[in-house]
Amino acid sequence: MCTFFYFLSKFTTSKSDDLLTLRIAEITTTFSKEIASLRQEISFLRFDPRRDKSCSRRTPHRSHSRGRSQSRSSDTCWYHWSFGPSAKKCEQPCKFNQGNDGVK
Repeated sequence: MCTFFYFLSKFTTSKSDDLLTLRIAEITTTFSKEIASLRQEISFLRFDPRRDKSCSRRTPHRSHSRGRSQSRSSDTCWYHWSFGPSAKKCEQPCKFNQGNDGVK
């Protein structure tokens, strides 16, 4: 009788080991597919011409507005405060002074 239980426990352990091995193989396959997908996405992002930093160097963009660190004086309109002497519009009352760009 003892031999039978030993054989049964060996069979059960072997069966559970097989199931565990099968599950590990499934997970490994899933991870491999996911890694391949991520590599493809990284490759696409790395070589995407819209993300190419050299494109931005060819056409430099200069902002006409002043930096945010400068505070706007209350007697200067937004246009003169933003664009200085290059302002095309002006809203009254505005006391823009050409000599010091209207910043007091």
